[in-house]
Amino acid sequence: MYRFLAFFWLFIGLALLILPEIYPDLKERELMANHVAMAGFCFALSMYNMIRWRLIRARQLEMEREREESQRRNDTGRPIDPNFDFSDAPPKEDKS
Repeated sequence: MYRFLAFFWLFIGLALLILPEIYPDLKERELMANHVAMAGFCFALSMYNMIRWRLIRARQLEMEREREESQRRNDTGRPIDPNFDFSDAPPKEDKS
């Protein structure tokens, strides 16, 4: 999601910079008077979203590495002691 937003804001920022150069009559409008400042704001939002995406992705990769390492550490090939195996549901008790 953040990567999509980063590219979206980048596209909007580029459009704000390029369109007034292609169509000079757009510079005369009040909305486009600050097109460079608005483009800079869009670029800032783009960079924020790109950094945010990268940090989340790095955290996910780190968690995945830790999970693989813990599985490798726990999977030693030894048989599991049935007294400490809690992976199955407990047996049902009869209420007589």
